[in-house]
Amino acid sequence: MDRRANRLAHRLVAAGAGPERVVAIRLPRTADLVVAVLAVLKSGAAYLPIDPDLPADRAAALVADADPVLVLDDASADGPDTAPEVALHERHPAYLLYTSGSTGTPKGVVVEHRSLANLHANHAATVLAGSGCGSR
Repeated sequence: MDRRANRLAHRLVAAGAGPERVVAIRLPRTADLVVAVLAVLKSGAAYLPIDPDLPADRAAALVADADPVLVLDDASADGPDTAPEVALHERHPAYLLYTSGSTGTPKGVVVEHRSLANLHANHAATVLAGSGCGSR
């Protein structure tokens, strides 16, 4: 999976993905989605998940607003098996989500890499403390 993500990350970088850029991912919930998310993060870009079952007009509105470098609907690529070298800062965006828009136009919410690192650290501490999923 890591090698597949690395190959795809190189393809994304060649297409213009990198820090402060967005790559939309429109894939079903399969292993390909995981590969795509990892590849986008390895490219330094932020990912925008778009549910493939979303109505076309809603998906088009998200893409128009986020202005991604590309919409990824295929997680395959040829290229180097090593991760691309990308200079990331903890304040760079990691992913972009949109609100439901129930009160009007959906709004984009950017989550930075530092927020993901904090979530991971808190989750790891919880698991190590014995209160994680599946521990008794």
